[in-house]
Amino acid sequence: MRYILQILTLLCLSAPLMAQKARRVSAEYTYVSDKKDETPEQARREALLMARYEAIRSCFGELVAGQTDIVMNNNGGRTSMTFRHYGGTELKADWIETIKEEVRQQYYENGYWVVKVYVEGRAKEIDAAGVDFEYHILRNGTELRNEELRFKDRDRFYLTFRAPADGYLVVYVADEHSAYCVLPYAEQKGGNYQVKANRDYLFFSEDFRQEGEDSYNVAMRMVNLEKETVVNDVYVIFSPKPFTKKADRKGAKVGRNLELARNVDVETFSKWLAKCRRGDSQMHVERATITIAP
Repeated sequence: MRYILQILTLLCLSAPLMAQKARRVSAEYTYVSDKKDETPEQARREALLMARYEAIRSCFGELVAGQTDIVMNNNGGRTSMTFRHYGGTELKADWIETIKEEVRQQYYENGYWVVKVYVEGRAKEIDAAGVDFEYHILRNGTELRNEELRFKDRDRFYLTFRAPADGYLVVYVADEHSAYCVLPYAEQKGGNYQVKANRDYLFFSEDFRQEGEDSYNVAMRMVNLEKETVVNDVYVIFSPKPFTKKADRKGAKVGRNLELARNVDVETFSKWLAKCRRGDSQMHVERATITIAP
């Protein structure tokens, strides 16, 4: 449960130069979390995400029912975010690009974080032709009972995936500074991972390698080099149309047997993703927020 104390401003400006019914949207409001163990970074991120939902809803409205793009749940402190789903309804547009985001005030009161934020960006009306898919994030196990969004340092990370159509898949994990491309695998020469329709995939597992992956290093662990819990965002990007990941650089070594995935700075990644989504109405992007404890 979340408490929105005050919605101060909701503004929607049309942007006629943007293709595919994209509009400029913004929202300013104050938010309070109900989780006493929430870190300042977690509170800030959730406040900014909720502001995006409000900005979209103010311009495009919402539906009473329908499938969601990115699932948003809060179950025992686990949170998965979506730009389509809000309070049991489905928004009519996707957040495409962030123009400005600002934390105007943040303070701790009566055991809870209070955050006043402002966001401004561009949102595009959802194209009904977009291709939906199913995915699950797993921790330290390859069965659905291992689904989890809370990790600890050096925990194993697995991802299941299933799509109704042939297509192309790219997966990133991003923090505040960098976006790490974890799929396609580092040894793959192509800029995406090709998937077949109605086929169950399990990624990052040595026991469930796909055809041709025998020589790949597919194992993936979550690493936290800080002294407190950190927040990362997992982006699962799929389209029936060919597209390629952003050009990146090799990751640094963080231990004798660990190396960070190939990466690019998060601002460059955000611009690349916004450009891809503006040009491909069938591209489907899901974003899940995970935590990694020391």
